[in-house]
Amino acid sequence: MSLRTTLLFFVVFAACGGSQSMINTPLTWKPSDDLTDFHSVAGEIKNSWGMGSTTISGPDNLPKIMAAFTGQKLQVMPFVDNRTEKGSIGANKENSTPRPVTTPDDVARYISMHTEDVLRAAQIAVVPGGASRILSGEVVQFFVTEDNRYNATVTLNLTLTDNAGKVLWQGPAVGQQNKFGHSFDASNYNEALSDAIVRAFHALLMNDQFLAAVHG
Repeated sequence: MSLRTTLLFFVVFAACGGSQSMINTPLTWKPSDDLTDFHSVAGEIKNSWGMGSTTISGPDNLPKIMAAFTGQKLQVMPFVDNRTEKGSIGANKENSTPRPVTTPDDVARYISMHTEDVLRAAQIAVVPGGASRILSGEVVQFFVTEDNRYNATVTLNLTLTDNAGKVLWQGPAVGQQNKFGHSFDASNYNEALSDAIVRAFHALLMNDQFLAAVHG
């Protein structure tokens, strides 16, 4: 292939990519975060030249989580999607006209299913029935705004009950991801949303009030 032909190929490829007006993507689980990392964030320090920062990790919270769930079995009930636009999961706002990102999949079912992945990574006994603790939830937000970076937010309202239906704890779980990636790419939308789910449940599992309610 000549240099001229190669350059023409890349020009045409870029033009085609730039003309894409929307994305409709299946939901794909692909977190870049470590599901087993339950270290709290102790703070940040600025670099010596005054630019950027380094995150300082606090203690590993996994032993505390495991202690709270000792002797408990947890069932995750199917979540309910309370969003108005069920298929809408993102928007690219790099241009004057936003480009929508949608999915044909059931968002609530997807989150419920992968909630179990995060919980099992914390060595929690997740069971399909006969549980002593039951977690249910409502999807409030599940969205990525792309504006040079992928800014994902997952917001859930969660309820923990015992096996008799008594409410032990209620509250929000929020996870966010902010990262660079190739523009208007379905894979990057899925990755950002996957990370936001992981972070929402990591925040939940490091919530002392939630852990106390689990322990009873």
